[in-house]
Amino acid sequence: MSETSHVFSRQLAIYIHWPFCESKCPYCDFNSHVRNSFDYEKMGNAYIKEINTLQNLFPKESKKIGSIFFGGGTPSLMPPILVNKILSTLEECWGFTEQIEISIEANPNSTDTERLLGYRNAGVNRLSLGVQALNDKDLKFLGRTHSYSDSLRALDKAAGIFPRTSIDLIYGRPKQSTSDWELELATALQLPVNHISLYQLTIEKGTPFYTDDRSKKFIMPDDNVQTSMFEISNFLTENAGFKSYEVSNYARPENMCQHNLAYWLYKPYVGIGPGAHGRIPVEKDSTGRIATRMHSKPETWLEAVLSNGHGIAGQSLLTMKERASEALILGLRLKIGINKKNFKYNTGVDIEETTISYEVETMKAAGLIEESDEFFRLTSKGRPLLNSILSRIALN
Repeated sequence: MSETSHVFSRQLAIYIHWPFCESKCPYCDFNSHVRNSFDYEKMGNAYIKEINTLQNLFPKESKKIGSIFFGGGTPSLMPPILVNKILSTLEECWGFTEQIEISIEANPNSTDTERLLGYRNAGVNRLSLGVQALNDKDLKFLGRTHSYSDSLRALDKAAGIFPRTSIDLIYGRPKQSTSDWELELATALQLPVNHISLYQLTIEKGTPFYTDDRSKKFIMPDDNVQTSMFEISNFLTENAGFKSYEVSNYARPENMCQHNLAYWLYKPYVGIGPGAHGRIPVEKDSTGRIATRMHSKPETWLEAVLSNGHGIAGQSLLTMKERASEALILGLRLKIGINKKNFKYNTGVDIEETTISYEVETMKAAGLIEESDEFFRLTSKGRPLLNSILSRIALN
């Protein structure tokens, strides 16, 4: 932990948000938009302009970039030439570390070989594929526009182009049994990937699934089934050589997602593009963070960038209490938990000042939390209960 944190303390993470999708999935509450037409050339120029503007917000002795993540939306709809232009601009502004990780998310049906090679030639070295399910019936239910065979073809291509590949799967779907999930995950673990993200289907307000759930158009698996699926996930991934390093993420040795680790370790990052958030470091203050939030609607963001040089809709200097709360919520997602020394370095306070002591002791007695002079983390028994534990131990 200390070695990883030391490396990350010298690095900066960059998140690039591409807000467009071909269609909107019924479970998705991300900042994604469907547009029949848009001035994509003007959009691309706006990304470059915003990057150059944001660089000026940084301390003169700024960190080099250790990871870049193109997320969305569907960033695999971005022309490779734009990805190349963005990466070249970022390197000119901050410089790259020798071992930089550059990831892009992709849908299986927007991954033709020429496009993937274009991303690789631009510098992308990690592809994250939104597979979501391994059967066509559930893919249709989830609103996905690709098929199972599309996923297999995309993975076969990606494995020959990118040194690192990852897939996302959603479990806890209506009518899905624990045996269904066991078979599906066992199949997934034989695919040519070195990282896998397994997300429990959640019903978010404002989505079509929220309306369908309330009107009982489908029935979600109960909590016991969901917990069993989580346990199955940990067991099967471990047996297949994937280490669980975060609540939803599993990787073969040396293949953890470095970009997401920057978030969970509460390191500074820059958010670029519509709806992107950032945590920008403050000069001469290792604990200081300026929270930035870009305009969500692509048209509004674009207009703001053209007028102001950036699309920032709001920014604020986070208080010590706010930083500590964020670091606690993010850090407990990691299997290794929170390193207390690094927590104080990044927030300015001891972790004991951010938690309710008697609740922590109750959780420890129940075998849900373990603690030493060096770390604070959830046990294997406590990790499936992350949200409920946080609601009890975190100071408001």
